Formats: sequence, C-alpha cells, structure tokens
Amino acid sequence: MAQELGDRGIRVNCVLPGAIQTEEELEAFPDQDAVQATVFDKQILRRRGQANDIANVVSFLLSPDSAFITGQTICVDGGWTPL
Repeated sequence: MAQELGDRGIRVNCVLPGAIQTEEELEAFPDQDAVQATVFDKQILRRRGQANDIANVVSFLLSPDSAFITGQTICVDGGWTPL
C-alpha cells in the first residue's frame, strides 16, 4: 500500500503491539504473576506493555516528526520479537 499511495503523499505504516496489559486481560487472567512470568520469559524489557506505549507510537506516526517514514511495521513489544 505504501508503494501504491506514496506518490500521492500518503504514508502507510503498521504498529504491531506485543503483550499489552489491558482490562480485558486482567479479567480473563486473574493470576497475573503467571502471565507476567510468561511475558518476561519472552521479552527483553522486564515490564508489561501498557496502552499508552502503543498510543505514543501512533502519536509519533501521526506527527510531522515521522514525515519520512512509510512502508514500515513498528513492533511495540518490549523486545519480544528478537527472542
């Protein structure tokens, strides 16, 4: 899509979230110690992702600071992907 729309000045990017802690997760998995152990075993940063971590990346992509970024997938996963 980025290739097709770039000549019109339209940028196309993707945000790929990792294990983000949500209210739904807290309700579905009351044993958060077990969830945390699983997450920390698979990601580099030893903290749970929050909704604002995703929102900050989206906000950056919407800002003029990202004007030369297109066709990218940005993983916001605390380093889960490299492991």
